[in-house]
Order: sequence, then structure tokens, then C-alpha cells
Amino acid sequence: MANPSAVPASAAGTEILRRSYKASQTSTPTKIIDGVANYTYTLLSLTFCNMSTNATEEVHAWIDIEDSGVEVWILHGQTLLPKNTFVFNDKIMLSGTDELIINLENGGDVDVYCTYIEQRWA
Repeated sequence: MANPSAVPASAAGTEILRRSYKASQTSTPTKIIDGVANYTYTLLSLTFCNMSTNATEEVHAWIDIEDSGVEVWILHGQTLLPKNTFVFNDKIMLSGTDELIINLENGGDVDVYCTYIEQRWA
């Protein structure tokens, strides 16, 4: 396992496969990954499923860099048709107190499921 620390590498640390989710996401921003210092997170997959039978939705996802209010968008206005699924599976790394946040443009009914690797450095 790679060690991003500036100090000499050691075997200390953990690597865990994790998941997070939000059932019935609305237009209120939701933290899917809430980063912690001395951790890194590798996003594996972010799945959005529009549960509505008649409403098209626009999905947004961004990283709040170091919980500072600086936003880096990874999805902005991704169209999600009724009863459809969109999978974002580009690999993205979050570091320390970075946060992965999602929301919807119109406040519909979208289920969100996220898988990622969490690495902790002792």
C-alpha cells in the first residue's frame, strides 16, 4: 500500500473497502464521503438511480477541498431520466478532510450508492 507521507514509509496503516449511500436524495447537499486527516479515499463507483416514474433529474457531485468551501465539480447537471440509472466510475482520490458532496437540481427522488477504498496512515 502506498504511503503519501513525507516521513519514511512504514507498514503501519489500514486499507478498507467501504460504501456509503443516500436513499431518496433531494436538492439538499449530502456528504457521501466526509474526509478525516491522515486518510485517503479512492472513489470506485457512484451510482444514481432515479426512482421517479415521470420526472427527469439533474445530478451534481463535487469535492469540497479540505472542507474549505473550494469546490471542484465532478458532475454538473448530469441528466438522469425517469426510472434510469447513471454510474460514475472514474477513479478519483480524496485526501484528508476533502468531502464528496452530491445533490439534485430539482429535488426529486434519486437513490445514491457509493463504493470507495479508505486508507489510513498511522
